[in-house]
Amino acid sequence: GILSILKENSNELRLRGMAIKTEFQSCGYGSKLLLFSIEQMKKDQLFDTVWCNARLNAIKFYKKHDFEEYGVIFSIDGIGDHIKMKYQIK
Repeated sequence: GILSILKENSNELRLRGMAIKTEFQSCGYGSKLLLFSIEQMKKDQLFDTVWCNARLNAIKFYKKHDFEEYGVIFSIDGIGDHIKMKYQIK
């Protein structure tokens, strides 16, 4: 799997490009990857929030990890509908 995190501004990170190979989805690897990243963010204590553009079929996954929806549903050409989700690090 892969998970990319980018610094957006002085107090915010952006989660981008999270993906798990199809045959390994629903095995817990995505959760382990995300939880490890969140724990590192908490240890670093440098940022307040992390956000992402979540595909609609991934909302349940992010909510399970305490992300909250905000904004409205929007479409990314060639990919599909998304909604912004955020997690409060501190």
